[in-house]
Amino acid sequence: MEYYFFYPHIKPGGYLIIDDIHIPSIGRMADILQEDAMWNFVTLISTTAVLQRTEAEETPTFGDHWWTQDYNRRRVNPEMEFFLDDGKKLESFASRNARRENRENAPRPLSIFHKIRTLFE
Repeated sequence: MEYYFFYPHIKPGGYLIIDDIHIPSIGRMADILQEDAMWNFVTLISTTAVLQRTEAEETPTFGDHWWTQDYNRRRVNPEMEFFLDDGKKLESFASRNARRENRENAPRPLSIFHKIRTLFE
């Protein structure tokens, strides 16, 4: 099941059980969630991780907020610039984030992700 669609429905105090964490892609997801303020690691039973939802604010389900996740923030310097294959330079996350915050305060139409999410509410 796609994490994006169901995590907003897990209330504080609720549990998230992730099976098959020995599979690299699933294990990486468990690693990411363990570092997120939204989850507390409870226990590991064989190849199954149990996490509990905290009172922390959830990561927005629409938009591009990956740089706000603890896992990513601990691994990428927000001031770092990226050099692309074509020789151009991608501006830093901090600079892009500042522009996005200004845009987020302006009214805008619903994104496709928000429309999809409403199908499951």
